[in-house]
Amino acid sequence: LGGTSRDLLRFEQALMACDASVLALAISGNEGRTKDGVRAGSARVEREVRAAVANHPSLRRISFVGNSLGGLYVREAACALHEPRRPFGLRGERIAGLAPEAFVTIASPHLGTRLLPWCPPALQGLPARAFAGQTASDLFLRTLVLADMTDERHLRALRAFRRRVLYANAGGDAMVQPYTAAIDGARRGVGPRERKMASRLRSMPWRTVLVEFRWLRFVPIAHNMICALSRDAVCRAVFARGGAVVDDAAASVCCSCTRPAQLRSTCETFRA
Repeated sequence: LGGTSRDLLRFEQALMACDASVLALAISGNEGRTKDGVRAGSARVEREVRAAVANHPSLRRISFVGNSLGGLYVREAACALHEPRRPFGLRGERIAGLAPEAFVTIASPHLGTRLLPWCPPALQGLPARAFAGQTASDLFLRTLVLADMTDERHLRALRAFRRRVLYANAGGDAMVQPYTAAIDGARRGVGPRERKMASRLRSMPWRTVLVEFRWLRFVPIAHNMICALSRDAVCRAVFARGGAVVDDAAASVCCSCTRPAQLRSTCETFRA
């Protein structure tokens, strides 16, 4: 919520350092418009991606990187942009007409945020909707939007990517807990709705990276640290420690086309 197109500037710099030929598209259409639900936000992402592809006919491959709520936006947008492989055709599956490479999310609430300890069920209805609109209803599972995003049509779009990577804070994140960012349906307290969504999403291989900012254990600002939030000079200074994480994420994107397709799930810990 409340993100800007400048938030991942540090990631863009890391991406360009890996491969100067990359076109980094920072979505701007959702600035100041993140309260109208996941589907509305993803539709704006879809439109910007289609426009960028049309304006750059030399593009051949595509990757998605979504931070926080943006991870849900790009999941839904990837489904809308997915072009299945044609029967007897030589061309494989495409996303917006391009070969899908990497799908990366950073601290994204894939299973919703219903279990936030500071927001009990009594606050997840009208109070939350007054603050965050339709998006709150989607994230607190008051709608079927996130459940619908685990149907076979959405899963086919995710499977089209050669590699899928999840970055999740192991602690210190006041907005997105580890179970939802890491799509972990086995965590204590996770309900049947979250377990069902996790089971579907985990039907394909993922690389899961649990990030530990040990010195932030008692200061809950890891949600902005993990993406090295870069919207202004103050943020760049305060959250610079997350640079190591976004460097790894950039490498995941740039190296996806030179490594074999992902065949099994892995889980690792990244200490920053």
